[in-house]
Amino acid sequence: MSAPVQAQPDSTEPGPGLFAVRPLDDLDRVLTVDPASKAAICEPDSDEPDQLIRMRPVRRVYNVLNLRTDQYLGYYSDGRTGWDDQLAEWQVVSVDGFGEGVYTIRVVALDGPSARVLTYLGSGMTGLRPAAAPGDPAYTAQLWKFERETGNRPYSGELDSPTGS
Repeated sequence: MSAPVQAQPDSTEPGPGLFAVRPLDDLDRVLTVDPASKAAICEPDSDEPDQLIRMRPVRRVYNVLNLRTDQYLGYYSDGRTGWDDQLAEWQVVSVDGFGEGVYTIRVVALDGPSARVLTYLGSGMTGLRPAAAPGDPAYTAQLWKFERETGNRPYSGELDSPTGS
């Protein structure tokens, strides 16, 4: 039996590295951790290195690690999201029509597309919600802009080569 097509790695995945991960509905915020509660939140971007997220691809899925507390993004059955020491696996799926570097972050489902995705709930809060279809008012709240860290600032777009090509 072959693996589902959407689980195959391809060049549209973010790949490994450090990223500022922003909710598409509020690009002035970044996904990070509340150090007191360990909740997954989106706080105003302050260009601090501890607001970056390390994406680690493992077996066609990702572990998501925050640099502030060195913990992994996880989720609970009640829809809450938070950070702890246990690995959780996420599918990071490219989304067309919103520019480069836009993805959904989905709970891994072994039997097809995930029904639950990381969602920006507004006011800096995140949680898991049922996957919305394009055109649904909730759809853009489930989209995340990944900006690769290069040097001292987030970078968005294609990498420049030394030869300029």
